[in-house]
Amino acid sequence: MNDSTKSRRAKGEQTRQNILEATLRLIVARGHHAVTHRAVAAEAAVNLSLTTYYFKDLQELIRHAFEFYSERTSKAVGDMWTAINSHLDSMSVDTVEQKAEIADWLATMAAEYILDEFKNKSDNLTLEMTLFYDLHLEKGLRDIGYQLRTRFKSDFIAVCHRLGSDQPETDAALLLGEVQRLEYQGLAEGGELTREQIYQQLNRLIRLIMKI
Repeated sequence: MNDSTKSRRAKGEQTRQNILEATLRLIVARGHHAVTHRAVAAEAAVNLSLTTYYFKDLQELIRHAFEFYSERTSKAVGDMWTAINSHLDSMSVDTVEQKAEIADWLATMAAEYILDEFKNKSDNLTLEMTLFYDLHLEKGLRDIGYQLRTRFKSDFIAVCHRLGSDQPETDAALLLGEVQRLEYQGLAEGGELTREQIYQQLNRLIRLIMKI
């Protein structure tokens, strides 16, 4: 493959990604039913013909956009959990005081994360809510949401194991549900939910899971 071919392929992949990102912005702003090839082309600042060149119909375009979002989110979440587990590896759980320290650290970290999500990454939460809870999505899109939520839950199950839970799957569902409830509450209330409120609620739940 010569340099010219590589350059054309890189440009084509960048155009395709721009179209997917434009589609996601439209879904956030107007909902997935408002997505049209013309609207996407205008949002992406590309010729209308390019949207149909890369995606044969709207269903394929929307499906690929949600898959793009899901893959990007899964990578970001994976990097975050790698950092969390690395930190937990350095902490001891031999005494009640050490367990309390872990609970406090996790609640603090989670509060900062949730606050950042609804203040600075509200578009991601809107897309997440669409995938998880929009009952009008076709089955293929709901499946993407199910797979992403399953990924989220698997990470929470793993950390609940580490926290000593005797019902890790149940506790993971409770903890994940509380994190998402707080994210969506913060998004709906326009930032009225405070860091301290988030911290106190999560700290209480984590301590119950750890039985301290």
